[in-house]
Amino acid sequence: MNPSINAIALYLCSWLRDPQNPTPFLEKARETVSDARETFTRRGMTIDDSLRTSYEERITEHGLDQELLAWATRTATALDSSSLPSDPEHRDTLSPHSYRGFRLTYGDLEEIYGADLPDGS
Repeated sequence: MNPSINAIALYLCSWLRDPQNPTPFLEKARETVSDARETFTRRGMTIDDSLRTSYEERITEHGLDQELLAWATRTATALDSSSLPSDPEHRDTLSPHSYRGFRLTYGDLEEIYGADLPDGS
């Protein structure tokens, strides 16, 4: 089987897979693929070649995890078609709060309030 680069990235970042919630949020999947591209980069190789080499090494060392590969392939396909659900509280998502007529994102609220996000009370 020859998985896509995004499936390889998700396979290598297996910590994203949660058996209790097998479908990650779109933003988290994108961040994980991006992180994998940075983490597994090798000098003198393209990013795609680096990911494929790391994938082949992982399979050689630990064997192929068919269940993880199936999950990574399904998630990568959903990511590529933008059919993963969005995180309603991702830092780039608009919150219900505004300041002087401008809607604030959850990231804005984190910066303003730190860890203490307003609960409306």
